[in-house]
Amino acid sequence: MSFTEDQLRTPWPHAIPITEDVDGYSEVVQQLLKPDTPDAVEISVPFPDEYLRAHALEVVPPLRGYYDSGTSPDGWQKISSISLHGKGTERAWLNVIQLPSDHVFLEFWKKDMDKGNSSYLICHIGEELPDRFEQFMDSAQDWFKRGYSNENSNLWVSGPSISFRGTSLCESWLSLAKTPRGPVRIIIGRKDLKGNTRTWSVPYRKGDFSRLAALRHPVKQVFSETG
Repeated sequence: MSFTEDQLRTPWPHAIPITEDVDGYSEVVQQLLKPDTPDAVEISVPFPDEYLRAHALEVVPPLRGYYDSGTSPDGWQKISSISLHGKGTERAWLNVIQLPSDHVFLEFWKKDMDKGNSSYLICHIGEELPDRFEQFMDSAQDWFKRGYSNENSNLWVSGPSISFRGTSLCESWLSLAKTPRGPVRIIIGRKDLKGNTRTWSVPYRKGDFSRLAALRHPVKQVFSETG
């Protein structure tokens, strides 16, 4: 097949329509190839109380800004508080706090008074804690008397420990341990069902044992009051 030159035509650029994406297809095909963006739908999912007791309180301390008054607008109450000896500019203390629904928590704080850095860990406790706490204090007293806290070892020397019931989502514990070539530490820990563990600890100082022992009375009292 051959063409003569005068039979060939060169189209002008503007004669070719510019198309993008799905332009040129029928409207039905365009909708199938590129459907409209669906409207956003907001869904509110309430967190169960068990989750809040296990995790959410770590976001904002329940008594934040109301420790001096002892009661927050939401009804949280500070039942008792003890201060532990600090190291250098670090200070630590424990609070016993209670929800209006009678749930009770131990709240552990430490803060660098110079830098302002602070950390805390909160644990839900159950009615069995007072009896277990008595056993823990007896074991701790015996541990100190036997000199285990003075062992100069390259390994951790485990001391007395107490476990909390916590919630169905996590378990908590309080313990004493002699660190390798270092001081005894007061350790609080918590582990959830997935195995995620958080610990909080401060060096033990002379006098902290008696301060911890004083905690047994308000803890007993709050559970006797709530039944």
